[in-house]
Amino acid sequence: MSKIKVNTRDIKRLQQSLELLRDKEVDRLMRASVRALAAEFIRSVKKRTPVGKHPPNSGKRGGTLRRGWNLRNLHKTEDGYEIEIYNDIEYASFVEHGHMTRSSPDGPPPRWVEGRHMLKNTGTEITFRVEEILEKELLKFLDKLKLG
Repeated sequence: MSKIKVNTRDIKRLQQSLELLRDKEVDRLMRASVRALAAEFIRSVKKRTPVGKHPPNSGKRGGTLRRGWNLRNLHKTEDGYEIEIYNDIEYASFVEHGHMTRSSPDGPPPRWVEGRHMLKNTGTEITFRVEEILEKELLKFLDKLKLG
């Protein structure tokens, strides 16, 4: 009969290393998933964002508000992960929420212009698609683990 000696310290170190690797991989998956959700959100909100129409020879070009959508600050929080989706064009909130027009002495009276709610409506849409988008990311992640 033979005896096998096992150094449990080495096994514990290996277990800790594997847990650390797993935590890093889960973090990588979560960050990729949040980025994928945010990218889908940006695609969708851009489609909903109106583009200004200008006379042909005005030298102006529409689409400033649409091009203004961006992402920043992906970080881990107590509750999960967070990323900021923003549009820093000065009139973005007026288009989103609505606004009053100005009056002029010889022009039409002020009136309320309804908001387009492109951000709010995109949020509602993405809420229904979260599972589908996360499943795609998980499948990509698992595929990479098999190959790696």
